[in-house]
Amino acid sequence: MRPAKPRGAFAIQIPMTRNERKKLQWVRKWVTVGLAVLLVLAVAVFNALCPFRTLLAARAIAAPVEGELRIYFLDVGQGDCTVVSFPNGEALVIDGGDGSWKNDDHLMRFFKGLHAKELTFVSSHADTDHCGGLAYILEYFGAKTLYLPAIGSDDAAYTDMQTEAEKRGAEIKTAKRYEILDYGEAYVSFLSPYSQEETETNEASTVLYLQYGEFSALFTADINAKREEKLRQEYEAMQSIFDYKDYTVRLEDIDVLKVAHHGSDASSNAQWLALLKPKASVISCGRGNPYGHPSGGALQRLFDCGSEIYRTDELGDIMISAFPDGNFEVTWE
Repeated sequence: MRPAKPRGAFAIQIPMTRNERKKLQWVRKWVTVGLAVLLVLAVAVFNALCPFRTLLAARAIAAPVEGELRIYFLDVGQGDCTVVSFPNGEALVIDGGDGSWKNDDHLMRFFKGLHAKELTFVSSHADTDHCGGLAYILEYFGAKTLYLPAIGSDDAAYTDMQTEAEKRGAEIKTAKRYEILDYGEAYVSFLSPYSQEETETNEASTVLYLQYGEFSALFTADINAKREEKLRQEYEAMQSIFDYKDYTVRLEDIDVLKVAHHGSDASSNAQWLALLKPKASVISCGRGNPYGHPSGGALQRLFDCGSEIYRTDELGDIMISAFPDGNFEVTWE
């Protein structure tokens, strides 16, 4: 027994040949493909005119209190990105992560929320885990100056960084000893590299010293024990070796140390740490990275010198809040 049709309903069936049915299926298929292509093109055009990342919400960053200097060690996985935000509203960006989609999104939200008056960039090392995201930040936020490492690279990430800096009108300089960045009450001194005649990329990494009143910090990029020892010997032979005019550098009892080379066992030698005696040491590395960073040996040497250890792979973004009387606080999220 056939089911009764609803009152008022009717259906007209038009008989179709096999070829006609195939033709109809073919038309439906290519209409679907055509619509998909149009959708992709529309998305691409929209992204070109208004990149999706610019639509990301700014990170909520509380305004600093009067006299507060902040150092952000951003969690960019197995890479480096450190941002020093000065009381005068300017910021120094040391490296920019590896340029991965995830990390670039993280940086976009952070810099949108930072609201820095002016940015200066330092690419401490030409490897992608340091400079990979700098072109992206430069593109959207611009820069006053870009400092390049003593030894460059032909990799796309490195050349893109330079190209973007040129487009944005940034002054491009090569890092060298005795370069000074003056931020009023605070300053940053370049301790290494020695010159543009460097030959080993890790040893040629840019080492920076920050002084803010009684507070000090040292950023050691990817230098290894050989360069650490050379710097230590120079300093112990003549304490004023790194001074330039009124900008002094004192390496004893550093408040905050950015640990070299993600905590590699080839860095952070015991004599170097015995000189620095850092109160807090920050290691930037990726969770479960294939290099075994940080090494057990480096962690033990940091522990032996009495330093508190903070790791981005465990804590995420780490922030140092510092004041000119030497007091500082470490927080993370």
